[in-house]
Amino acid sequence: MKKFLLLVISLLTISAVPAFADSAIVSWTAPTANTDGSALTDLASFTVRVGQQGQAKTPAPTGTDPLATTLTVNGLSVGTWCFDVVATNTSGVSSAPSAEACKSIAPKTPASPTSVVVK
Repeated sequence: MKKFLLLVISLLTISAVPAFADSAIVSWTAPTANTDGSALTDLASFTVRVGQQGQAKTPAPTGTDPLATTLTVNGLSVGTWCFDVVATNTSGVSSAPSAEACKSIAPKTPASPTSVVVK
């Protein structure tokens, strides 16, 4: 009998990476139980899905650790990007997506000129 995963992602956060305005760090809390309440002992991987607000989400490129609970997503253009996370067990059964979290990427604005002198 296949068990379904209960994806309890109680903390899905997105934060800016100071050096790169076009990146987001997505982090989450791994589930510890299946939907039937039994202990989750066969968690295999997470999939972070990303898409612009109001658009369909697609899987983000993953890192090397399939069980990592943080992923940096690079290459985001100007706009509002939304993320969710899906857990999958070793039988290939996936959870429902987590709650969505979004981040807005603003256009890069040049700094104002300084040391203006009039003679």
